[in-house]
Amino acid sequence: MKRLRESIHNKKLICFLGAAIVLLAVSFFIMLAAYFKKFDRTLAKENENRLSETAQQTASHALTIIKDTGVSLRMTADALSFIPSSSKKISYLQSTLKKPGVAFIGYAGRDGILRSPNMHKTEDISKEDYFLSACGGKTEVTNVQRKILEDKAVSGIIFSMPVYDGSGHAEGVLIAMMDIKNLQDALNMTSFSGNGYAYLIDMDGELILRTKSMDYNNYFTVLENVSFSDGYSFQKTKSDINAHKKGMTLYDHLGTEQYAYYQPLGFNGWTIISIVAKDTVSANTAALTKELSILVTACAGVFVFLLTCVAVSFISSKNQRRIAEMKSAFLANMSHEIRTPMNAVTGVSELLLREDLSAKQREYVNTIAHSSNSLLSVINDILDFSKIESGKFTLIEEEYSLRSLITDITALTVLKIGAKPVCFYIDLDEKLPAFLYGDMTRVKQIMVNLLGNAVKFTEQGHICLRLSGRIENGDFWLVMTVEDTGIGIRKQDMDRLFHSFEQVDTHHSHSTGGTGLGLAISRNLAEMMEGSIDVESVYGEGSSFTAAVRQRPQGEDKLVHITWPREQVLAVYEPNRDLCALYQKSLEEYKVSHWIESDQKKFIDAVSRGSYDFILADEKTLSMAESAIDRPVKGIVLLRQEEDAYGVQEPAVYSPLFCFGLESLMSSEKKVFRTAGQFDISMIRPVPEAKILLVDDNQINLGVAEALMAPYQMQIDCADSGKQAVQAVTEVDYDLIFLDHMMPEMDGVETLKVIRSLPNKKKRAVPVIALTANVTKEAQELFKKEGFDGFMPKPIDIRLLDQILMRYLRMHNR
Repeated sequence: MKRLRESIHNKKLICFLGAAIVLLAVSFFIMLAAYFKKFDRTLAKENENRLSETAQQTASHALTIIKDTGVSLRMTADALSFIPSSSKKISYLQSTLKKPGVAFIGYAGRDGILRSPNMHKTEDISKEDYFLSACGGKTEVTNVQRKILEDKAVSGIIFSMPVYDGSGHAEGVLIAMMDIKNLQDALNMTSFSGNGYAYLIDMDGELILRTKSMDYNNYFTVLENVSFSDGYSFQKTKSDINAHKKGMTLYDHLGTEQYAYYQPLGFNGWTIISIVAKDTVSANTAALTKELSILVTACAGVFVFLLTCVAVSFISSKNQRRIAEMKSAFLANMSHEIRTPMNAVTGVSELLLREDLSAKQREYVNTIAHSSNSLLSVINDILDFSKIESGKFTLIEEEYSLRSLITDITALTVLKIGAKPVCFYIDLDEKLPAFLYGDMTRVKQIMVNLLGNAVKFTEQGHICLRLSGRIENGDFWLVMTVEDTGIGIRKQDMDRLFHSFEQVDTHHSHSTGGTGLGLAISRNLAEMMEGSIDVESVYGEGSSFTAAVRQRPQGEDKLVHITWPREQVLAVYEPNRDLCALYQKSLEEYKVSHWIESDQKKFIDAVSRGSYDFILADEKTLSMAESAIDRPVKGIVLLRQEEDAYGVQEPAVYSPLFCFGLESLMSSEKKVFRTAGQFDISMIRPVPEAKILLVDDNQINLGVAEALMAPYQMQIDCADSGKQAVQAVTEVDYDLIFLDHMMPEMDGVETLKVIRSLPNKKKRAVPVIALTANVTKEAQELFKKEGFDGFMPKPIDIRLLDQILMRYLRMHNR
């Protein structure tokens, strides 16, 4: 009986061990299979990145060569406009043959007879498409063509450019051929220590240039005779190339596995094919091979291996946190070091703008100021993204005015639009509440980023900000839609749109600037507020971005509240059709009796005969209308986005904020909205009795701050250290102190503690404002905790400076 029990126990033990071994074996093979799949994915990804970099460099180099040739030839065509006779034009073209890459050049009059220093005979090109296009005033660049010259045959692309006469009409055409071999240098860029090679093909797969011989003159024919690996196919590759997409494929060609990366050149439908053998990159996978050997060795002690993985994971996580903290500290320090000299740049710019400058000088100074603000925007984007990435970004929620937010956004957007022929307007839902609870700064940041993106890519037409909302389960969802008539977005770029540090239209973005972080940050902010951002776009027609964020309504007040007497009628003159539609919609929503006309003559005739109680039009039209009316009527100026409401004698409505303006129409009080949001030095109220102490270890920043405050006519003392500041406070009763943070020997926090411990009650209670380039939220919380009364970031914002001076000087002098 005992033996039977032992036998049963042994069988159970064997079954358990067998099951454990089987389980370990199955687990091992699953892990091994997953590893090899990871191995192949990593190998493919590494190769794709390397080939993508090479292909992009090649494409950039090739496009630069083509562009430079076109610019050079355009200059030649412009020069021909000043040469009177055809014979002298041909003589002049003789010298241009020395230009690099120009294999053939000639001139044809309107008759289409081509004459060239390259050949003795003339040629009739009057029926060629490129000639006809140039005669119509359009520069044309052909696909690859072959031309027989006197002493050789040349293949290349033909540039045809109109040559204009004195009245601006095309009197003839400059014809030039760039030798296709001129692009060979660009194609010779190789990767993987020279083991990669490349082809340049057209839309039909025909070979244009090569760095290595090909079995056929058509790349598609090559692909029809290879064996593709799993996940890749001839049809997908060909379809991608025909659709001008970039991508990678893997196939076996004559016993050699090869990666082929295809990149559209962006010219005439040409594509660059970069190829490298799969074995070439195997040397770069030593780390993966080592990991495989460790995995096989660890099979015998899988439990130890798992414990090791846990330990490694813990250490890696700890290191990542430490690296993230180091990166955040580095970025904060970088921001501080950049903001300190930028304070001098922006401050001196502000001071120069106060001077009597010439128009050209003022333009230069405005450029400096604009560039400084752009740089600060880039720094702020990087800091915000770093905080989001490290998980340290937090929302600060409080009650805020939606009207104030919209007014600020309008001013910022109008400033960015500048002189562009772009109409900006805001469409407000009548159900929007006046006050919301949430992080207004981050909601504003989303709006600024979306509107800034629209301004950047819209050169004409309109930009519209539509604000609406809905209540769900007690929460209010604020919906912000930005529509524009800009360049739009390609379908293949949609997935990259919200990626960090990516700009889908790099050619346009390089000229307008930006980090490529704005949309990525906006999406992260929306998701932190439990919302999202969606986009719709038609390439070449425009885009529409919609962001929805969760807020909470505060109170029952509506954002726009209009009570309009039914018997009173409003006549509106608006020549812009988009604005007409917006006004029509708003007036109908708020039940305002109205009539809108877009023709000035009809408008003036109608209001002179009709019985309208209010007339809303631009100042010029309003003046003409009032002179034609012989009865009492209330005139209201309709201000354009580029106009300033200050100085207007009549009541005014600002067109982008039309709904807000409607509220003021029945009021005797003149309500206007400043269009540009700019701070005018004439608005400063002098306070000569005030005594101010400026503390900064940087003499330049002291000088700038003192000069910026000069219009206030205050009594200003300066100190360049904490010790000097304490000494000054003990001797003088100051009304306000601006105190730098990072100073040697005694920093701002230490200096404040000494001041707050002075025996004189009045001296230790003096308001102290932190004046610093450290603008992180952590720093602001530190200053508040340490007892600072306010915060002034560098570079100094003159608007914020005015607010602080007026607030604390009034408070202190009560």
